Amino acid sequence: MSYLEILLNPNEPWFWLNLFVLIFLVEAIPFIPIHLEALLLMVLLITHPLILWIVSVIALSLGTATSYFWTHRLANTKWMKKQLERKNVKLLKYYFIRYGDPFLVIIRTIPVIPYRSINIIAGPLEYPFERYMLLSILTAMLRLGLIIFGTSFLINITGNKTLTIIIVIAALLFLSLLSLIYLNHLKKKNGNNQQKKEVDKNHLD
Repeated sequence: MSYLEILLNPNEPWFWLNLFVLIFLVEAIPFIPIHLEALLLMVLLITHPLILWIVSVIALSLGTATSYFWTHRLANTKWMKKQLERKNVKLLKYYFIRYGDPFLVIIRTIPVIPYRSINIIAGPLEYPFERYMLLSILTAMLRLGLIIFGTSFLINITGNKTLTIIIVIAALLFLSLLSLIYLNHLKKKNGNNQQKKEVDKNHLD
């Protein structure tokens, strides 16, 4: 039995506290190699959906706030600047600056693979904390609700937990892949526009 299975044993008295702390840490420290949606699907099989949703939303929101503050404090450090230059973070940073609120809502609603990286961008960019938290909480309620209650609904329909989990994971991966392809398309499109502008400028000169 792994340490994660021991921590998340529903028969243990500290089960909900362990889960709360784990979700909080995963959100507060984006570099922890745990996929939140996979964790929730695992726990959903042994817990009540409504309680899981409430605990997850609260833990996620506190983790988001914590991530915002510590990244903001370390914004000018060499280490943080290096993190912001990582390929996936740099891409998210570009679109976050370009599109603002709509991009934040999309990236936090659709479970894109590197979506937690947005947490280490908002702080250094000094994005308004109140607005960031409001949008993050609303999108967390929506995303987690769709995953938790949607999966629970499908389990009731199919009567097969294993099949349902496979379907949901496949759907999440498919959405993530589509999102990444779309972001890459936007990046290439912007690059082509920039090149066109430079060519036109040189032509005029």
